Amino acid sequence: MKRKPLQKQSHGISSIVFNRQPATSTRTSTIWGVQLDYFFNSHGYITGHGLAAHHGNVGSYMTGLVGAGARLPLVSKWSTELEVLGGAAGGGGLAMGSGLLAQTNLALVYQFTSSLSGQVSVGEAKAINGPFRAHVAGLALAWHERLFERR
Repeated sequence: MKRKPLQKQSHGISSIVFNRQPATSTRTSTIWGVQLDYFFNSHGYITGHGLAAHHGNVGSYMTGLVGAGARLPLVSKWSTELEVLGGAAGGGGLAMGSGLLAQTNLALVYQFTSSLSGQVSVGEAKAINGPFRAHVAGLALAWHERLFERR
């Protein structure tokens, strides 16, 4: 019996440095963070975000989120991404309840080169059992590396 050769499969990790601006009814702050995405196929990925307050009236606010996303091509070098995340957040005097946070993001992505892209995003973050709710806007630069490649 003849074996079929393995098709080349690539899985990538994106390292994203971003600036997010959550705005609640009384506070606006600047949050910096890092995001790692692992694409398990050409459209789907799992993601992890680590963020900390940099500026504003939320001093020690930090969050760690994990979730899943989908990237859908639009035209030429443009695509869109949708993410659903959950995790822990707290600090900065924000009313986070138990500290559990849910967040959704929608991004427009432009692929500059095969290893560099930029994105703008909007979203919403909400405490699972607390009054915290914020609209989120982001600007990000992503570096892409192909890892775990099977030939």
